[in-house]
Amino acid sequence: MLPDPPQVPGYDFACYYNPAATLSGDFFDFIPVSEHELGIVVGDVTGHGLEAAFIMAAAKKAISILGQGKSSPREVLAAANENLHADLDEMTFVSVFYGILDRRTKVLSHVRAGHNPTILLNPDRPKPVEELRPRGIVVGMQRGESFLKCTEEVKTPLQVGDTVVLYTDGIIEAKNAAGVEYGKERMIRLLQEHGRKRMAETFGASIEDFASFLDGAEQEDDITLVGFRVL
Repeated sequence: MLPDPPQVPGYDFACYYNPAATLSGDFFDFIPVSEHELGIVVGDVTGHGLEAAFIMAAAKKAISILGQGKSSPREVLAAANENLHADLDEMTFVSVFYGILDRRTKVLSHVRAGHNPTILLNPDRPKPVEELRPRGIVVGMQRGESFLKCTEEVKTPLQVGDTVVLYTDGIIEAKNAAGVEYGKERMIRLLQEHGRKRMAETFGASIEDFASFLDGAEQEDDITLVGFRVL
């Protein structure tokens, strides 16, 4: 159900996905919004197992269908929230990042429905590391105007050399046998250290470090990384 990285002129995309079990609640997708716009989705359903996998499939499909032809990620997530709300119990939610990349203008329009902040890396920027944190609540918690009022759409201009990384919390919250958490700071440091490589190589080096850190400890949550670099 999960796609390969898209081939987009002027951009270098990569993905990494490793479920903790046979069934996963993590998902990602790329949506052809228009000739020059690409939708990018990363999501994480609460819980694990069969129920989370069913909700994951429904959420992925809803956003994919509703996102075609719509240039506002906020409107797409609001529609998906209405579509999914009736199928979610009061303890089940979906955190989602949804962004639309305009490859002509290099502008990323994005919303964050309770998801981890997006990481923007570029050693040539005044701030080499930045976290993009628009306001937003998870899909399934509120309906209608309540969801819209809590969800902010932000436009981020990108430039050559920018690396944008989306992730689920399975990597930063993972613990090794000593009970030490991997942490976001270590993940960002590895991304920076290998930031001049192709995106697939950058992710590969990061995952090698992650596996070394775990040192045989069990992976307890799904892990997803999606990123791209502006060439």
